[in-house]
Amino acid sequence: MVGRPLRSAILELTNRCNLRCVHCGSSSGSAREGELSIGRLLGVVDELAETGCGEITLLGGELFLRRGWEKVAARVRERGCRLVVVTNGLLLTGTRARRLTTFEPYVVGVSIDGATPGSYARVRGGDGFAGSLAALHRLVEGGFPAVNAITTFHRLNLPDFDLFAALLRGTGINWQVQIAGRGGERFPADLFFTLEDYTAFTRKVFEAKEGIPDLKLSVMDDFGYFPLHGGGESLQRWPGCQAGVSILAVRSDGAILPCLALGDAFVAGSAKETPLAALWEDDARFDLFRRKLPRLRGACAACDVKERCRGGCSAIAWSATGSIFENPYCLRAIQRRELVDALCETRRD
Repeated sequence: MVGRPLRSAILELTNRCNLRCVHCGSSSGSAREGELSIGRLLGVVDELAETGCGEITLLGGELFLRRGWEKVAARVRERGCRLVVVTNGLLLTGTRARRLTTFEPYVVGVSIDGATPGSYARVRGGDGFAGSLAALHRLVEGGFPAVNAITTFHRLNLPDFDLFAALLRGTGINWQVQIAGRGGERFPADLFFTLEDYTAFTRKVFEAKEGIPDLKLSVMDDFGYFPLHGGGESLQRWPGCQAGVSILAVRSDGAILPCLALGDAFVAGSAKETPLAALWEDDARFDLFRRKLPRLRGACAACDVKERCRGGCSAIAWSATGSIFENPYCLRAIQRRELVDALCETRRD
């Protein structure tokens, strides 16, 4: 085990995909040039385990398009790591689901970004709504301990929020919501949330959490942070962005990133060239993330909770401002502005 704890890692098995999601940060479709062999992927799992990594997420593209995915899943479990699997569900047949059961995954996530066949097709570039929904129910019926429906929101599918809540309530499926960042080649700039969209989204989340008791709802690292009111901390205990701090991502071509949501500008090395333990221990490779606090800018630098928050999600900050050191997509900042506006309005009256 190395000196710096590595809590979890993301391992992309391939960039091949049977869908063409508009918001996909990896622009998945075709395999990356020089994708790692299954033998090397097994070696990567071994090296991650040797760092003390406790959890490994396998995904794509679509991971079930990669021959040998079972070998990688088996190695994750053999090395004592928790296994998380993310898929679009379209290839998760009954036979494959039963095979997946043998690896005892901690969580299985199925991406579903439209609450109707039409909106699904517009967002994900294929006719997969019924298949994805069936996969989710098949997993629940199969006794998997945690089944997540993963929805990535942007301006194209935000109107589906209430339909999703109605679709998933009472099903035993955990609804994991997140927002799309910029970066993918298919994602038009005008689909990225405005601050008004983000504010509306967070209100929807609060309303659903408080008003739909049989809906299992969780938020990801792009939600928050430290709201002044509204119960946001009951949804998420934000420890600061963990990209490059306790989380690592390995792309299918061997590129090492602090987070898979960040692009080529943040590649820290290659699993083809450097042992992962040595790479992870090299603070210089992840300096921007491990020494993020003193570099914060703007409102983040002046914030009273900056030492705990550390500027929120680095990927969303990068999408919004072109810097990982300033993040306007923050509930605390939005609520503070709303309070100031309300006070000014009261004084005018």
